[in-house]
Amino acid sequence: MIDKIVKLIKESQNIVLSGHIMPDGDAIGASFSLYYMIKKYDENKNVMICFNDDLPKYMEKFNLDIPVYRKIDDNIDIDLLIAVDTANIERLAVNEEDIKRAKNKAIIDHHISNTKYFDNYIVENMSSASEMTYRFLDKLGVSLDYDIARYIYLGIVNDTGNFMHPNVTSTTFYIASKLLEQNISAITVTRLVYEKSRNKAKVFSKAIIDGTFNEKTGLYYYYLSKKQILENNFSRDDLEGVADYMLSISGVEASLFMYELEEDTIKGSFRSKGKYDVNNIAQNLNGGGHRLASGFKIKMNIDNIIKKVESLL
Repeated sequence: MIDKIVKLIKESQNIVLSGHIMPDGDAIGASFSLYYMIKKYDENKNVMICFNDDLPKYMEKFNLDIPVYRKIDDNIDIDLLIAVDTANIERLAVNEEDIKRAKNKAIIDHHISNTKYFDNYIVENMSSASEMTYRFLDKLGVSLDYDIARYIYLGIVNDTGNFMHPNVTSTTFYIASKLLEQNISAITVTRLVYEKSRNKAKVFSKAIIDGTFNEKTGLYYYYLSKKQILENNFSRDDLEGVADYMLSISGVEASLFMYELEEDTIKGSFRSKGKYDVNNIAQNLNGGGHRLASGFKIKMNIDNIIKKVESLL
């Protein structure tokens, strides 16, 4: 299928690249690296990156030199829309009307829960969507350079927990070594993604102090209400990475961090050390992702969510 998507790229003039809502380093890394590859293949192509949601605050320090659109101009005919790192169409950060008017659509994703919502797709169980884009270099006949490398590296570092997660393979390390040959600064990228603001550190502290641990199942969970978020002036960025941090505690087999988006609408992030398939649990809450890392958004009372999760462990 990669050859079909490459063929569509070569035949298309107006190409839109996007990822999931609340974009993270992998959604950004995969879309931006593809942007540079396609422009290097043919600088006359009109390639646009579209996210109708805010990028993480750390991207302000990443020296962005590409415009990011919230909506594609209605006068532009979209020949090809490529969705990266997005398991289902409901999470795609592109307006519905822009999706509908795209002549061709494709998916590049590493989530095993992907619903294959477009006809053309590559869905593989790899560390990140950004790692997957590396294969397009040879297919497009373009060479690796600094800009392509730093975005692929951003995505890999984001989705592997800086190479600490079980999704890392020898291929991941091989690709990372090739990226570093382009003189990108590994430590700079890592610090941008994982450096914590004082408020973020406060969230992490609250999760450890006020979280609940079930010694029988090994589940550690923590919930923040909208009232608590507003009282503490926590930003969306402050709420990222909490489940990963909770999982690092000795004895914890699975972690679940949840916060209230609006009344009785909860967003949750699961992480697992391997004992539990959290993708299966998340799917029971209208979510999904990977076996060891998944998420959900559901309109349900927090107590009922906890009961549901514990019944599935």
